[in-house]
Amino acid sequence: MDLNFWQEFTQQHPECEKYQGKYKGSVIVLKAGGEVIESEFLDSFLYDTAMLRNLEAKPVLVYGAKKSINSALERAGIQDMGRVEGNRVTSEEMIQVIDDVQKEITGKIISFLRKYGAGAEEGFMYAKQWIPKSGEYAGFVGEPTDVDAKIRELMESGLIPVISFIGISHNGQKCNINADYVACVAAPQLEARSLLYLTDVEGVFDSQGKLMKELTGEDTEKMIESGIIKGGMMPKVTYALKAKGMGVEAVHIINGKQEHSVLLELLTDSGIGTMIR
Repeated sequence: MDLNFWQEFTQQHPECEKYQGKYKGSVIVLKAGGEVIESEFLDSFLYDTAMLRNLEAKPVLVYGAKKSINSALERAGIQDMGRVEGNRVTSEEMIQVIDDVQKEITGKIISFLRKYGAGAEEGFMYAKQWIPKSGEYAGFVGEPTDVDAKIRELMESGLIPVISFIGISHNGQKCNINADYVACVAAPQLEARSLLYLTDVEGVFDSQGKLMKELTGEDTEKMIESGIIKGGMMPKVTYALKAKGMGVEAVHIINGKQEHSVLLELLTDSGIGTMIR
């Protein structure tokens, strides 16, 4: 753990002292997309994750890696089969390559966390086969159902569970699952206090282009109905509302491509993104 950085951070943000005890014993689910995991900001993100554990919170890391998957499939000469309702159509041949990608990235994440003094191990979500509303073929695409019991055991042992985009059915079949959806389901099941979605945008903006620092669920639904929230932000906000509806106290949408974005969001008065309460 880089104590020099932490000392500098607390000097720059003296108010963080009052937040240090706030999350003690609390589960915090952190979902980072490929824009963070596959970038130079990975190191900073994992430092923040380890620091939360050092402050006696219970972080759980969920991640996606679309770019790495695309590259691996291309190297393997496997043609993209398109998407159904936003999900990648996944063949049996593809799932093997995708699983290899997650093994490599999960190993890298665990190694980085250990470098920062935080123990970590792989965890997973159980999933069932996802059936598109259209009835189209989607292949080995899963819908997350429940967290594996090992995840709770890891947390109680002081370790950080690392959960990827590979789910496993109860009969042992691996499948490709949306990591945003994984975080949405895992957070309430683990009784998380907070769920953070790290993206490549600052958060939710109003019709004038102003960043909304805090929203209620009702505010958010009105912004969806009026068309203010749309495009790529829609899925994350939808999952945020779903997680809140299942008991998560606060969901944050922040720009993970900012150094120490997690600490700035959770341990400072102003935060850096949008918090939905």
